[in-house]
Amino acid sequence: RVEETLATLRANARRADELLPKLPAEVSAYLTSDAFRAKCDAEFGKLDADGNGALSPDELWPSIMELAGLRDDLVVEPEHCEDLARMFDADGNGVLDRREFCDFAIFVFAVK
Repeated sequence: RVEETLATLRANARRADELLPKLPAEVSAYLTSDAFRAKCDAEFGKLDADGNGALSPDELWPSIMELAGLRDDLVVEPEHCEDLARMFDADGNGVLDRREFCDFAIFVFAVK
């Protein structure tokens, strides 16, 4: 099941900008609001365990579980976190910065 979800995300991850106009106006407005950005920033700060301003794949695990709504009984392997990080790592440096994490959060919220 995790592999199926990852395949769907992989196929659509770069199309978040296409998703927003298709969402109800109030949802789209929220996902592009300062309030949503602030929530992303706060979550980023909680997840950035080493305080380096970037989220490594292992730091993403709690957020992936929460944002994607996966059940505790599903096994999310480190490779899954690495795969997700690659999907949203726009600059290819192996970690997610605040903007990339917010893009990830917008995408997951939009497809949920």
